Amino acid sequence: MWGGAALLTLSGSGSATDEAQQRPEFTFLLAGRDVAYCGYHLRCEDQTQREGLYQEINTDTLMLVRVSGPKVDVLNIPRDTNVGDYDPEQPAASQKINSQYWQGGPQALVRGVERITGSAVNAYVVLNEDYVAELIDALGGLTVTVPPEGIQWVDNAAGINLDLPPGEQHLDGRTAALYLRVRKGVGDDWGRIDHQKQASHNC
Repeated sequence: MWGGAALLTLSGSGSATDEAQQRPEFTFLLAGRDVAYCGYHLRCEDQTQREGLYQEINTDTLMLVRVSGPKVDVLNIPRDTNVGDYDPEQPAASQKINSQYWQGGPQALVRGVERITGSAVNAYVVLNEDYVAELIDALGGLTVTVPPEGIQWVDNAAGINLDLPPGEQHLDGRTAALYLRVRKGVGDDWGRIDHQKQASHNC
């Protein structure tokens, strides 16, 4: 999508070599971070705060996006991927890629992704659920295909009551953000990654 837009800005009078040289070539990291809680299932009013939190904020959604001219490749990195070789002397959770953001900020997260993938990261974007919902609403919603068994996710303490029947659904921003987060009813993190892949194809 971005590559196509970039190509439209090229001059039609240039040579093929000139066009190739002007095509964008970069890699960026897209990270979706946890909701910030100030108490047990109590969302913080300020979702940007880092102090006074009930639990650590991790980045459970990680996508490495490589743009090469009109081609865009996206690599989903599972949240439990270890950074480097596993060290039995260290806590397992602290070695996972999803904990790097809390431990050392976005720079530590970027270093971890670079170590795992061997690819240099030119830029990063860290989003929370509220930003994702606003973005999807600004785009007019998101159409998805819910699995045959449907999706039910109820968490009264967190104010979540997601009930989606199977088949094609057009979701508003808030519902779509929950759909991109949910693992319950779809197995595990691989199910969540499948949701996110489907959404990226529909954008």
